[in-house]
Amino acid sequence: MPLIAFHSPVPPRRSLPGTLLRTAGVWMLLWLMTVAVPGQAQDGQPKLVEAQAELARQVDELEAIRGQAATVADGGQRLDLQRRAAAVAAAARTIADGLAAEQAVLQQRLDELGPVVDGMPEAADVRQQRQRLAADQAKVDSAVKRARLLALDANQSRESLAAAQVQAVSQELAERSASPLSAAFWTAAGAQAGSDAERLLAFIGSIGARPAGGYTARVVAVLGSALLIALLVLWPVRRWLHERGMRHAARNTTGAARLQRSVFAAWLLVTETALPVIALVVLAAALKRSGLVTDAGVPLLDAVRNTLGAAAYVVAAGYALLLVRVPAWRLLRLDTAAATIVRPLPWLFAAVLVTTALVMRVTTGAGLSVATVTAVEALLAVANVGALALGLMIVGRARAAQRSAAGAASESLRSVLVGIGLVFGWVGVVGMFIAALAGYLAFAIRISQWIVWGAAVTATLYLLMALVDDLCRGVLSGKARWGQSARARFGVPDRTLDQLGVVLSAVLRVVLIVFAFGALFVPFGTGFTSFFDLFKMFGEGVQIGGATLSVQAFARAVLVFFVVWALLRGVAHWLANSYLPTTSLEPDARSSVVTIVGYLGLAVAVVWALAALGIGMEKLAILISALSVGIGFGLQAITQNFVSGLILLVERPVRIGDWVRLGDQEGDIRRINVRSTEIQIGDRSTLIVPNSELITKTVQNMTKANPLGRVQLKFSVSLDEDLDAARGLLRETLLAQPGVRETPAPSVFVDAIDNGRVMFNCFAYVSGPREAYGIRSELLLGVIRRFREAGVGLGVPNQQVRVRLEKDDHDDEGQAAPAPR
Repeated sequence: MPLIAFHSPVPPRRSLPGTLLRTAGVWMLLWLMTVAVPGQAQDGQPKLVEAQAELARQVDELEAIRGQAATVADGGQRLDLQRRAAAVAAAARTIADGLAAEQAVLQQRLDELGPVVDGMPEAADVRQQRQRLAADQAKVDSAVKRARLLALDANQSRESLAAAQVQAVSQELAERSASPLSAAFWTAAGAQAGSDAERLLAFIGSIGARPAGGYTARVVAVLGSALLIALLVLWPVRRWLHERGMRHAARNTTGAARLQRSVFAAWLLVTETALPVIALVVLAAALKRSGLVTDAGVPLLDAVRNTLGAAAYVVAAGYALLLVRVPAWRLLRLDTAAATIVRPLPWLFAAVLVTTALVMRVTTGAGLSVATVTAVEALLAVANVGALALGLMIVGRARAAQRSAAGAASESLRSVLVGIGLVFGWVGVVGMFIAALAGYLAFAIRISQWIVWGAAVTATLYLLMALVDDLCRGVLSGKARWGQSARARFGVPDRTLDQLGVVLSAVLRVVLIVFAFGALFVPFGTGFTSFFDLFKMFGEGVQIGGATLSVQAFARAVLVFFVVWALLRGVAHWLANSYLPTTSLEPDARSSVVTIVGYLGLAVAVVWALAALGIGMEKLAILISALSVGIGFGLQAITQNFVSGLILLVERPVRIGDWVRLGDQEGDIRRINVRSTEIQIGDRSTLIVPNSELITKTVQNMTKANPLGRVQLKFSVSLDEDLDAARGLLRETLLAQPGVRETPAPSVFVDAIDNGRVMFNCFAYVSGPREAYGIRSELLLGVIRRFREAGVGLGVPNQQVRVRLEKDDHDDEGQAAPAPR
């Protein structure tokens, strides 16, 4: 019977404060559980006996590392010893931290017993308990000191191993042999050719062997199944995954989304690397399991497997970036012609990598003479220099094809940088060739390997940076599904999501650049550990006063700030949408309360974050008092505006939505911010007024306390007109106008008599000041219309016209000056 899933037609609604409170509450609970009770021992901390046993094991491990470090000569073995020493240091720090908690518990118990009072006898059981706690505390203190000393010794051993590795690499790079141009160089190699050929054949013979029981059915089955799996992985599976991805790309060749493009390239990099590596691992395991490889041949087999896997990665990285067959999904900004020219470059780099690594491994394993090994290194150096020169030529051809396709007028900065890189590349290749001819063969070979490695790291960095950027900007976007959900649930604006995506992308790309920079030093034997030792100061922190500012402390402070801020934002949202609407407060008063709560929440979050950073209230008070002088002088205007803003929110002489007149400007208050107030004036523009202007200067509030609007009209009629009829017409017009209030009733007064005319002054009241101007216009039109119908003439003010004649230079010739216009 099939299962039927029933879905509610109405999705459950989750309010913002509930979600924020739940999320922030969980984080705050976890934080309080870890830092609020430092004196309580945690259940997972090692006990004293277990810690001492583990400490003894780590001491033995460190002694073994030091013993091996004295005789080791291989760079890979040194790196392994460095990792083991780092593990010892980490274990010692863990033991010290765990015992420190036990130490705090013992000290707390001793504090509960109180100090010993001289001259006052102490109970026997209390004295015994005090002695036992003191003895336990002494043992714990000793173990803590030993653990910290062990961590210090392990770090010093790791640093000495790293220094020895750097010194060994430096000596290798500075090692010089005879020049390959000299006849003695090749004569010495020829003299050892016969014996070295025998050693090489013996080494090759020692690699392989017949199975102990012969080619039994089990051996054949193991080899056959491994070969079948490798073939299936390399051809059908790889082809199926490749075609599946290509079909997906072909359906979206036009206008491919950035995120889909970078994810597709990353998918190609993973599949094109993982499948060959799986085939190599299966084949190598089958050869070992069947007994076809001797113990002497296992290191060479492992080297072949690792080297071919690295070469597969180089080829896969180039394939994922170029994508000759799908131009719309290509990450590199190359046209198809340039991409086709560059396509052999990854294979060339892979050939350099494989040839150099395997030839050096064979010469070392076979125990060839120094003269023969030097001759082989000379051939490798020249071959690597030639391969790199060929690679530079390929890049130059691709750049020329790109420039010819785009046109010389559209020369971009990227093309200029590529040109500069080609110049430095040719300088490096020429320098390597000269170094090889001068006898610095190890230098030439090592630098060529480093260039190939750097190209692989750069390609990986480019792909990962594109992936991270597209992922952050694609997911954290108002157009994405997640962004739409965040906007619908939490009210997050699209612009805020876009900004968050850009900032997160920048941070992650900087992290990728730092890791890539550390990866560049791997061929020189330093590895990531030695590189990131440079950032130890940031991890341990900087001591400022009594507070330690470290990355961990800063991250904890940021977490506490956002948790507290989210909690108080939830409270403010609850006030604005749930509690305050049930009160008798007006909307502007509610807005003021929510704004003040927001300011208080921000201040509380900052104080709590500073406390998590290790800066207590007493230190904060000292800091504030020290900054008060600078705030009083340098930030006086900002402080005055901020305080004025708080006064506006508390006293509310003006409110949001009030019509105010400030100087010669008037408009509606739209928003009261921390520093300024936004006023929308008549032309729909926004006037930004500092808050101190609204407190210290005269402001006319046209709509405070819901006042009535008053309309005033002034007319004059001749003394010869019927004044009572004129007064009646004015009163009828005022009463008949819609919007004029009956209470207070309109009034018409005789204001003055001037030059044979009677001045009428009329007053009417409307529901608000905002309606006064429009109703006044309608009243003026109505009065003029009624007076014309009644035949009553309206007067205008007396006008005086003055005409002044001016003379110019033509008056001497009897010509009149032009009349003024």
